[in-house]
Amino acid sequence: MSKIIDSQLSVYQGHFKEHGDTPEGTYNQNDALQHLRFERLIKQFAEADSDYTVHDIGCGICDLYQYFKDKGLSLKYSGTDIVPEMKDLALKKYPELDVKIRDIIEVDTSQEQYDFLVLAGTFNMPDDCPREYWTEFSNAMITKMFSMARVGISFNFLTGFADFYHPDMYYRDPKEMMEFCVENLSRHVVVDHAYPLYEYTVTVFKEEYLRERYTDPRLQKYFKNL
Repeated sequence: MSKIIDSQLSVYQGHFKEHGDTPEGTYNQNDALQHLRFERLIKQFAEADSDYTVHDIGCGICDLYQYFKDKGLSLKYSGTDIVPEMKDLALKKYPELDVKIRDIIEVDTSQEQYDFLVLAGTFNMPDDCPREYWTEFSNAMITKMFSMARVGISFNFLTGFADFYHPDMYYRDPKEMMEFCVENLSRHVVVDHAYPLYEYTVTVFKEEYLRERYTDPRLQKYFKNL
């Protein structure tokens, strides 16, 4: 996995140095696209009166945190990235934040728990990584995120249901992704394919959270004995 991280660091670091504090600096074409992506990423759990802790994987310059502020959300934000220059800029803008530089797959996160972990756009650009290795990498990242979550995780992929395909981008079949989540994480999965971008957002909930949310005794038979 370290070779993949090194390659990603090179790609994102160079692009950020060229474009700086703009949506394009983190490979978002414009703020309209970026904000729509954020909207769908947090759609399943963002409420104005929520005090969920949210850890943003691939947080970049923490634009998602600014989105929370603009929307008046009380979600408690922190992040992880691999580009030191992005962290430096983020902390200049938001010195109150906790932002870590690390590869979460490799480090011990057994003592870290957040309500939600989110990831946006990170799986789109594999650079020169063979597709089968990139699939393994994305699966490992999703699995690690789920292990750190109390409530659930949310992430996105480019969809194969598109009218154009860029050879340098990674597209993941939504059906395949849902099968992976159900077989390895939880059957409580939301796949959101209903917005203009050629991508989809997946939210996976912990069963224990939903069991506490749906307390009617008549519904308890649908949950495993936890």
